[in-house]
Amino acid sequence: MTDRARVLALVLLSVAGAAAGEAARLDIAADERIALIGDSLFEVDRSLGHLELRLQRAAPERARTLRNLGCSGDQVDSRARLNGMRGLIANLEEFKPTTVIIHYGANDAAAGAAGVDTFTAGLTTLLGEVRKHAKQVLVLVPRLPPEATAYGDTLRRVAGAGAITPWATAPAAPVAGALPVLLDESAAIAAAMAVERALGLSAPAWSVRVEGGAGRGEDAIVAEVAVTPAAVRFTATATVLPDEAATGTLTVIGLAAGRWSVRIDGAEAVVADAADLAKGLRLVISPDRAQAGELRRAIVAKNQLFSRQWHPQNTHVASVKYIKADFANYDSLITAQDHRIDGLRLPIARRFELTPVRN
Repeated sequence: MTDRARVLALVLLSVAGAAAGEAARLDIAADERIALIGDSLFEVDRSLGHLELRLQRAAPERARTLRNLGCSGDQVDSRARLNGMRGLIANLEEFKPTTVIIHYGANDAAAGAAGVDTFTAGLTTLLGEVRKHAKQVLVLVPRLPPEATAYGDTLRRVAGAGAITPWATAPAAPVAGALPVLLDESAAIAAAMAVERALGLSAPAWSVRVEGGAGRGEDAIVAEVAVTPAAVRFTATATVLPDEAATGTLTVIGLAAGRWSVRIDGAEAVVADAADLAKGLRLVISPDRAQAGELRRAIVAKNQLFSRQWHPQNTHVASVKYIKADFANYDSLITAQDHRIDGLRLPIARRFELTPVRN
């Protein structure tokens, strides 16, 4: 196994282990301001948006703003960041988060037993500074191999009630050096799903059932049900947007035998047999999935703007002064994307219509 593969394995183990937890949970209040601080687990999500999608879609009626301050290869002393800890504190002072989610330890553990005291001091300093700025601080503790469990123990002890740390030690594996790790998209999706579960956020399992003129839903609200021999019509509103690849289940009892066209918001989603609809049909095409994709793309667009503002290409003092006025434009551009995200986060009532297919 290469060093890069070992680090990747540790990152995935950390979030996979988090899924089983019985620890702190993310509480999203109105007007929440969430900052992500950590290593490549967060930095990769700036360009993919799968984790932030899950943090945005939970409790969709509550407005929030999120900034991703992840930095690949970083450690608790912020050594990989521009201006180090001082720069990180300045970011927090500017953003004024109400919640901070932290993921550190896999890179730090490369120092072995000799680095535990330094890690403890750095973590204590980091959490002390973060707690000055945020009411809620949650720590995702990496799942480490047996020879590095002292780092996990330190995270649990110092983070206290804010730690999400419910797993046993990983199978024996060497701890790789502090390499920047770029997760591919499938790994990033798996990581995002695991973190979502660890934070106590529910993944939606949308299903709708219509029978005898009445409808009910799971993770969906069904209304305006109208059943005639010629058509079945109703609206369904998801409580939370699904994943882009998720499928919903539609069950309709009592349809006349034959083929039926299922249209959602006027567009045909599928043609299915009445018998299959009675058993429960999984819908692959869904406007909610499309909306989730649009939300994720808006997140990525916002993150790209923020990244350019946060990490300008040229930090020479003369250049910064020259472009200072232009940089002020980023605030309005980022705010516009935040507003767009607020709108896209809210599920929409979808109009369903089932009609028989005439030969």
